[in-house]
Amino acid sequence: MDVPLSFAWIDNQQRYQTASESYLELLELNAEQLSGASLTAIHGVERAAILKKQLLQAHDKGCADVQLELGTATTPGCWRIFWNELQQLYLISEQSPAVADNDPQALMVADQGNRISAVNRRFSEITGYTETEVIGQEPSLFSAGQADNSFYNDLWIRLSRDGCWQGERWQRRPDGQVYPVWYSITARHNPAGELIGYSARFSDISGLRDEQALLSQSAHYDALTGLPNQNLLLDLLSGRLRRSSKQNDAVALLMIEVAARRKSGEGLSGGENEDWLQAVTERLQSLLRSSDILARCAPGRFAVVLTNLRHQNELLTVAGRLMEQMSEPFYLDHREVDMSAWLGIACCPDHGDSARQLMVRAEMAARVASREKPGSIRLYEQRMEQKSGTDSLKEVDIIEAIGAGELKMRYLTIYHASSHRAEAIQALPVWQHPQQGELGAGAFTPLLRSGEQRQRYQHWLAQQLARLNDLWPRFSKLHFVTLPLDLSQLVAPGATLLWLEALQRQKIPPERVMIEVDARDAMLFEGVLFDLLEADLMLAIRAEDGLDLGIDQLRDLQPELLRINHHLVAAQERDVAKHQLVDQLLEKARTLGIAVLAEGVATTGQLALLRSQGCALMEGPYFGRPLDTEQIHEQLVLEMSAI
Repeated sequence: MDVPLSFAWIDNQQRYQTASESYLELLELNAEQLSGASLTAIHGVERAAILKKQLLQAHDKGCADVQLELGTATTPGCWRIFWNELQQLYLISEQSPAVADNDPQALMVADQGNRISAVNRRFSEITGYTETEVIGQEPSLFSAGQADNSFYNDLWIRLSRDGCWQGERWQRRPDGQVYPVWYSITARHNPAGELIGYSARFSDISGLRDEQALLSQSAHYDALTGLPNQNLLLDLLSGRLRRSSKQNDAVALLMIEVAARRKSGEGLSGGENEDWLQAVTERLQSLLRSSDILARCAPGRFAVVLTNLRHQNELLTVAGRLMEQMSEPFYLDHREVDMSAWLGIACCPDHGDSARQLMVRAEMAARVASREKPGSIRLYEQRMEQKSGTDSLKEVDIIEAIGAGELKMRYLTIYHASSHRAEAIQALPVWQHPQQGELGAGAFTPLLRSGEQRQRYQHWLAQQLARLNDLWPRFSKLHFVTLPLDLSQLVAPGATLLWLEALQRQKIPPERVMIEVDARDAMLFEGVLFDLLEADLMLAIRAEDGLDLGIDQLRDLQPELLRINHHLVAAQERDVAKHQLVDQLLEKARTLGIAVLAEGVATTGQLALLRSQGCALMEGPYFGRPLDTEQIHEQLVLEMSAI
């Protein structure tokens, strides 16, 4: 098959990954120039907008058609876009019956009677059948025969209605080996719109299934102890609750908080902590029945599900025995370790009838117990849910606060650790609440639920940032302002565009704005983040304690700045495990060429430790208190004039 077929792969961030030689020739680009480039960069705004619209349609329906002039083409070509759910990639392909031998997927063309008329080289490599053996045959020749009639009925209905079908099938090689493949089939039509046959692409996904099995293991079980994690615990607890409702049986969820120190009072090292947690797991398992469920929900939190309890006294007896055994010493390398444990309990039906509700209330009871002496046990009570001041706030309060001028922007100067020179500014939105005092953005931005109110807040943010516009030409050594942003507030259609337009109206240079987001949010709201970065905004990722931020995740996110939060900065002075975590984050950042900022630096000791670790940028109480707009201007004038 020597007729080239033009095709390209586009990722879910709407950036090119790879393309066929003929596609590259059409665009007059090489593979290096195309790889990683955005649609807008390659095709311009107008054509990219058309392509993006069809990508969304393909994502919803599996495939979409578009007529478009690409590259050097002088007339619109017919292209079909497929969405591959497994690979999370789009395939844009020229609509042609030609079959390319250089395509990474197996390609097959069939006539109207579903008889194979052409295949490529990759087809033979995957199926084990030569071109001669399959021409004129139906694809059932290499089917594994595992699908029933309803499967094929659905396939043909989709092909007839939508013109395309995607899904998993099982095939059999000539030697009898059965293997899974992922298919994309499209109906082919002539210029008059008449059906002339079908074309199909497929890939062997055996390796992907093995990978998914590993992912499933990691998604449901704790890597250190092998116990069910919180996700699986919720599923298992839900199952027990369904059975208990039929059998009129009580179910109890026990949440156990644990902590350990050496006899000297020092925290455990990373390796010691792992050994201790495994020892805790073994001890808990030895105390439970085979019918009980033991899970690890967080670094220092275990959960136990008990059933077949006759009365509350029996439950409290079991809980007491667990706490008694948890107070017994542990030994690591013949050295005694002091352990503390606290236990919270929630029961069905008394305290809730859903897994999520029981988990929240058992955690609440455990938190109350942890404020008391080690070994304390607390049963959930309604009064534990009495709302704090910030819990009682409502969306209308924040909107009134904007109108009343209660929202303020505070600024911290970000310094270079060696030169003590101001490098950037940290913007901190705060609410000066008349009764509750000064509240940070994390306390009030979640209140903004309607699109109109979120827009009002974002407009206020843009107005505040605009007050810094005259800083940039005056202070050339000042690089950017970082702004904490809640990506969930920008998920609604058009919300990101409105936020960017608000910045544009205020004539804020986007290359001076660094948005600051949690690592979890960056992964959850990848599409929103991509749209913001496309507008030339910079990115800072907050590294939180308890979140394993891998180097691959950092490489994917490509932030300009990694922020180490103030809890880690303070904790690493006294906790070896936290110190090692900060070291690891700094090493990952160095490997990828990412700058690192330590926030909340409060003491000379913290400053010295961070400098010894190679952290260059810092901010916090050690360097000064938060300032308003006028004060930050004055401070920068004084500092810059002294340089």
